[in-house]
Amino acid sequence: MLDRKTNEYAGFLFAHRARRVAKPYILRDLAGQLRAGAHVVTHCRAGIGRASLLAASLLILNGVDPDTAWNSLEHARELSVPDTDEQREWTLKLLEHAVS
Repeated sequence: MLDRKTNEYAGFLFAHRARRVAKPYILRDLAGQLRAGAHVVTHCRAGIGRASLLAASLLILNGVDPDTAWNSLEHARELSVPDTDEQREWTLKLLEHAVS
């Protein structure tokens, strides 16, 4: 997932450079830790793009409907999230992969 203002992919989902491959097991591991009661903190420059994408992804992997996840994050942040349409679409693809 490209960050809006850089040519690099979001570091929490992908390796540090754009040509590297995603590591989906990291998301599954974090989602499992959250399910087990761990606290997960997400952060990026403004907290509306990469951080909200990670938070929504973890909620979705734990069974929350994507629209509900994004609405919950918007309510908590009191800001419109995510930063780009592509970030919202990415979570829909994540859901497709999670159930297949």
